[in-house]
Amino acid sequence: MHQTKPKVLIIDNDSIAPKFITNAICDNYDIKTANDGLSGIDEATHWQPSVILLDAGMPGKNG
Repeated sequence: MHQTKPKVLIIDNDSIAPKFITNAICDNYDIKTANDGLSGIDEATHWQPSVILLDAGMPGKNG
């Protein structure tokens, strides 16, 4: 039986942190990233992740 991995959405305008987190947890989770708050909201609405990790201070729509 194929078991699906929990979904993690990472929202951060910095390019380094999401790559680091993805590399650390990619074996156990399905991961998507967004680089700003508005695209993060759109991604969360459509993909419906199990958890969202986000930067609290982003330009535009922040965490």
